[in-house]
Amino acid sequence: MAGRACHAQIIRVGFETDTLTSNMLINMYSKCSLVDDARKVFDEMPVRSVVSWNTMIGAVTKIADEQEAALQL
Repeated sequence: MAGRACHAQIIRVGFETDTLTSNMLINMYSKCSLVDDARKVFDEMPVRSVVSWNTMIGAVTKIADEQEAALQL
């Protein structure tokens, strides 16, 4: 997955502690339905913003909605 390659490059150049970059990674992983990976990025953030929290909450909500929809089928 290209997103994981980008994440690896971000770590190599030392931007993994940048809040904006971490928010973008959380968003990318959540759009790919990889909430565990999004949560790992979130948990490793030294500083979380309102955007960080909202993005993570949105990711968890999206997965919960998808799982509920699957149960309804």
